[in-house]
Formats: sequence, C-alpha cells, structure tokens
Amino acid sequence: GGFSLSRGLTLEGLTVSYFLRNSMMYDTLMQMGRWFGYRPGYEDLCRVWIPADGVGWYAHIHEAMDDLQAQLKRMELAKATPEQFGLAVRSHPESLIVTARNKMGTGREFPMKVGLAGKLVETTRIRSDREQLDRNRRAGRDLVAAIKARGLAEDRPSRGTLYKSVPVDLVRDFLRVFRADAADPLTDPRLMSDYIDARADSELKAWDVLLASAQKADATPDELAGIGMRAFGRSVGETDLRQGVLSISGTSRRVGSPGDERVGLTPEQIDAAVRAFHEECKREGREPPKTLPPRIFCEIPGRRPLIILRFVDPTIPDDPKLKSPGNVLAWSICFPPSDVQGGTVEYVVNTIRMREMFGEEEIEEEARGDPE
Repeated sequence: GGFSLSRGLTLEGLTVSYFLRNSMMYDTLMQMGRWFGYRPGYEDLCRVWIPADGVGWYAHIHEAMDDLQAQLKRMELAKATPEQFGLAVRSHPESLIVTARNKMGTGREFPMKVGLAGKLVETTRIRSDREQLDRNRRAGRDLVAAIKARGLAEDRPSRGTLYKSVPVDLVRDFLRVFRADAADPLTDPRLMSDYIDARADSELKAWDVLLASAQKADATPDELAGIGMRAFGRSVGETDLRQGVLSISGTSRRVGSPGDERVGLTPEQIDAAVRAFHEECKREGREPPKTLPPRIFCEIPGRRPLIILRFVDPTIPDDPKLKSPGNVLAWSICFPPSDVQGGTVEYVVNTIRMREMFGEEEIEEEARGDPE
C-alpha cells in the first residue's frame, strides 16, 4: 500500500493527510505530492502533515523547479536550440542522478552530473563530530594565514574582511580538507576539486575571499588567524541533530545572508543585474520578490568566484540531551558563469557511495521498485 499511495494515487475528496516516507529522488518526490489532485476553489482547506526534513526536501524541489522554469524562459528569449537546452538541463546543480537506482546492480557504477556554473553552493549540512569540526576550523585558519603570508591587501566592507584576487591554489587546498555531510553531493570535495581543476587556469584562477562577520552587537566573537569575526545565529533541525548532523537554517537551507553575492562587484555590475532581473520579471508578468535570488549576481559574466567563510552559532533545541558544538565554520561559494564546454562535472560513484549519500533503507526500497 505504501508504494501505491506514494506513487501518484489521487484520493477523491481528500483534504487532510499524514505522510512519513521520504526520498531524495526528484521524480519520486513529485509523484508523492499528487494525493490531493486539483482542488480549485478550496486549496486553503488541504493539509498534509510531514516531518521537518520532508518539508525541506519539498522546498528544495520547488526552488529547483523555479530555476528550471527560469532557464526555459531564457532559452526561449535566446532562441536556443533543443541541443543547447539539453545541456542546460543536465548542468542544473540539482539534477544529480541520471540513472534510476532500480536499474543498477550492486557492483555497477553509474554517472552523476552536477553543474556549478552561475550557482550559489553552501554547506547547509555539516557533521557535528568534534574532530571534524576542529579540522574544518584549522582548514579555515590555514587559508587565512596563507592569504596573509602572500601580503594581499585587506578590504573592509560592511559584511566583514575581504581579500581580492586570492590564488586558486589556496582555496583549493581549503576545500580539499573541509568536510561537510556526505549526504550533500554538491559539497563533495572531489566534485569541487574536479570542477575547479578544469577552470583553474582561466575562469577560477583568482578568487575573492570574504570572512563574513555578523553585525549584531551581541553576536559571539571568534577569529581565524587573527582576523576578528562574529558568528551568525542560525537554527538547526532537531531530527538531523539527533543523528549527528547540523542542518543549518532548517528548511530554508541557507547559511549566508541575502546580498552576500554582491560582495566584490562594482555598483555598476549590481545595478545592471538588478535591472535585468526586473525586466525579466516584467516580461513574465510577475512582481519581483523583495529578496533578490542569488543567481542574478552569480551569473554576472567576468566576475571573480567568491568564497565566504563564516562562523555559525547554532540555536540548539531545548533538550538536555542535545549539546551545542559552539561556533561552527561554514562556507558559501558563488561560482561565475563558465564557458568551459559542457559546464558540468561528471564523476562516477558505486552503490556503496550511494548508501553514504542517501542511506541504506532508501537504496533497498528503490531497488525493489513498485509492485505490479
């Protein structure tokens, strides 16, 4: 019954439902959202109760769908060919799995494609293991120390301390050491390394590095290699925390703050990006959102890649069994557009790696497939 209900069954007259099963497959999640069918005129009466992590996944899918629709609009305006459109779809950062798992044998390998060009990537999930958190902090300290050793000038924008034109090798060394959560493929150090290596002599040769600092006077102070910083208060998901994962900002899935992506840009670049976005909204007949999407600043041609390091002061649920790990180092990266052919990184993982990312139980369920 569970598979039938989750894979597209629509119940006439349904208004309230409870649903606990989850998935990280986009098509599966979309199929799971069809129980109510269409309810014109009384959508406000429909309710579905799902776990907090399920809310996060559906929010994530919604964002991915919006991004894909924006790509379709841009393709239409640019009069692009279907072949070019196909590349754009494959390079979408959330189009992670290109082969259905129930078609994979235990030992067979299959490709995963991830595109990072013009995207904002953040470490929204970090293991709460003390040893790993300390290792991440040391990686950040070593990065800042190496930048200072190069004699690069400091800039002091309102958001923290900025270093411009930092050599790619320093950033790459940091990313090779830093570890987030294996369940988030976008922050996989091997993926980052492959993508950056392919562009290290051109588009990603020089980086801007921002050490972000919260503006609140009561923010917890911290430092990296002598550079003072203030931690940003962020909520974390209780369910994930009990499993040893800091799911930063819960369902909103944001580490940074709105406007971070503007750092390193000129006022002219910012104004041009905002105008272009407003014109795009006008053509599509919709009002521009109050908070501008990060992509409009990441997609600016010719901008330097931007990596933002910040300390997060996690807000822990009121439970004596849950302890705060203290300030946690996290990062955000704004990747510029890429002219490198394909704009994607393809790497191969086996089912063991899939279990690390998505869990044993779901792998087995997907392998069984739906009953006939």
